[in-house]
Amino acid sequence: MEAAERDELLRLRRQVAELEKDNAFLVKASAYFAAMQKNRPGSL
Repeated sequence: MEAAERDELLRLRRQVAELEKDNAFLVKASAYFAAMQKNRPGSL
């Protein structure tokens, strides 16, 4: 494997890790807001 390929692989792995972290946060945030909406008076 060439150095450029190795560098790109490392960059992409870091990007995937960051996106997975962001996605986990968004899942938690959406669950939180869904729960808040559900507990609001007058909501369905």
